[in-house]
Amino acid sequence: MQKYLLLLFISAVRFGFAQDLHLSQPDLQPLVVSPALCATNATFEIQGAHRQQWLAAGAPFQTQLLSVHARSKKVRPNEGYLGFGLQVQRDLAAQSLSHNALRLHLAYHLPLNRNSFVSAGINLGFGQRAFEPSGQWGGQYNGLSFDANILPSVSLQNRYAFSYLDAGLGFAYAYSRGVAREKTLSKVLLGFGAHHLNKPGFSFLDASARLQPRIAFIAQAELSLASVHSALEPLLFYQFQSPAQELLLGFAYKHYLKGGPFSRVSNVQSVGFGLYTRLQDAMVLQFKFQIQQLKLALAYDITVSSFAKAPQLQSAFELQLNYSFE
Repeated sequence: MQKYLLLLFISAVRFGFAQDLHLSQPDLQPLVVSPALCATNATFEIQGAHRQQWLAAGAPFQTQLLSVHARSKKVRPNEGYLGFGLQVQRDLAAQSLSHNALRLHLAYHLPLNRNSFVSAGINLGFGQRAFEPSGQWGGQYNGLSFDANILPSVSLQNRYAFSYLDAGLGFAYAYSRGVAREKTLSKVLLGFGAHHLNKPGFSFLDASARLQPRIAFIAQAELSLASVHSALEPLLFYQFQSPAQELLLGFAYKHYLKGGPFSRVSNVQSVGFGLYTRLQDAMVLQFKFQIQQLKLALAYDITVSSFAKAPQLQSAFELQLNYSFE
């Protein structure tokens, strides 16, 4: 595995292409999509995510995210408000290549009327990448076993690391309309984000290698079915970061076991199931539930791309946990 990491490291240095993380449930980590989505759901909210990919390969890719949102004041009709956010990110590849980042988010939400808001936001961040070339290398085998006394055939430092500053912006539109006695509800959210607009350096050795801007767009909704106790939640998410792009689309079914969309969060219990496809990559199965302020969502990726030919590269698991305060 170490020789593949070395090739990955050399390729990144030589060609300078780098991409951000991707999630199977991006709607549950809105700051990954756009800073304009900061503090859109609750007065105060904590969101955590853990994603593990290619576990059977023996050196899985892991991603952890922690986001905190807060509003400047209680939402009132015809009054705008500020949203503040903090996001901490950690990526780890085989315990050798790591990426840590911290970003501050600021958004302003302006009501157009009693049913809709427009939002604009920015983020400023600090990141660090590190590469520690440790382990057993192919040239250290004596023909029978690994021999630590044999020097590796490549000459590397003990650790490579560098830091960078980051900036992005975004816009969003939210619409919500429902009448309890008519058992109808319609919620629509559109979000746009442009990340890494300053094209920060992203290479250990080549100063000319830059992290390209990542453009993200999300469209999601909650639409009542026969009654407000069940709803369909379609989702479309698209992002591109030269030369890579990703399209995720599908829907989830949501059923309220207690309360409903017009109830206080503390009176709600619901369960949901989702089915999505990440075009030319994977099918995503989702299970989620809500018990009052606590939301938990699990997603499992089934690879359908050419990676499916390698048994150890066939799946990914993602856990999302959110807690909100009214």
